[in-house]
Amino acid sequence: MRWDGEQLRKSMVKHVAYFDRPAHYLRVSILFDEPFWGEKIPGAWFMSEAFGGCCVYNEGARHDVGKHGVLNWLIAGSDALAYANLSDEELIDAALKSLPASLGDARAHFLEGKIHRWLSSVNALPGGLPVRDVMTNHRPEPKEHPGIVVVGDYLFDSTLNGLLDSSDAATDIVVTEMMRLRRARA
Repeated sequence: MRWDGEQLRKSMVKHVAYFDRPAHYLRVSILFDEPFWGEKIPGAWFMSEAFGGCCVYNEGARHDVGKHGVLNWLIAGSDALAYANLSDEELIDAALKSLPASLGDARAHFLEGKIHRWLSSVNALPGGLPVRDVMTNHRPEPKEHPGIVVVGDYLFDSTLNGLLDSSDAATDIVVTEMMRLRRARA
């Protein structure tokens, strides 16, 4: 993307560089015919030693998955990078094998699996370091280009909620500026 004007270009380059902290994630999602683990998984997640250490989420604890069971293995950092070149089938097989035998026979309940790969595409330091105020993050060049307001999940916490918070902040900035301009014209 090209930015017209040297000041805007410098500001946008600085903005991108401030948040350019790539992280790596793999998510192995597996659908089962039922939550065969019953009450053996307390809460919505547990930590596993699989894949160099990862979090396994019981999606049925947070979302309506009907009669099915859904587990997600979230593999982060250099471990995600190391496993990224395995095939989907190999990752699904490794995830199934990683479940404790005390939960039951995972393979007997397996329906399908899906792999999501986010390599160098998620911000490892959402919000930046140090964390800056909302106005600074959303208006990279407020003096000469006050109408340019950026929105992104990386400005908060790299989640959908972060994107919604960023959108809300940007909307507040735009509406406040519109009201200021209207009062100035009146």
